[in-house]
Amino acid sequence: MSEIVLVAIVGRNGVIGADGDQPWHFRCDLQRFKALTRGHPVIMGRRTLAAIGRPLPQRTNIVLTRDPGFHADGVEVATDPEAALARAAESAGGERVMILGGGDVYRLFLPRAHRLALTEVDDAPPGDTTFPAIGPEWQETAREEAEEDGYRLTFRTLLRTTDG
Repeated sequence: MSEIVLVAIVGRNGVIGADGDQPWHFRCDLQRFKALTRGHPVIMGRRTLAAIGRPLPQRTNIVLTRDPGFHADGVEVATDPEAALARAAESAGGERVMILGGGDVYRLFLPRAHRLALTEVDDAPPGDTTFPAIGPEWQETAREEAEEDGYRLTFRTLLRTTDG
């Protein structure tokens, strides 16, 4: 079974998106994101792919969408979470599957995730997309602080300790 990892950048109010984009773009977060996800399959929603603008290189890109007619160059399409996970597990690096959002996709995969790789931003921007609440079944195993463009960032790794 593949390890499922949710990767997100989150404001202190839980916001991850506004008008189809992330509220922030930090170089140190992008470097961490690349290091975490490169060489592993990534699963994302259609709007997340649109926000990124292209398939991510050196990764199998799987878009989870309710639209069976959806097509985009360089991505595989799945219409349910199980199909997305099966495709990811068969891909290069499929022992670890990275979930990239958005909000609905995070909510689908959080109950079955093994690890969270979060960048927490000390900011509370307005937004229309949020990360799901994290329960007591998650234990922090690593933390690193950074600052960029006047924002304090906390890189956290959390592991599931129980089924919640």
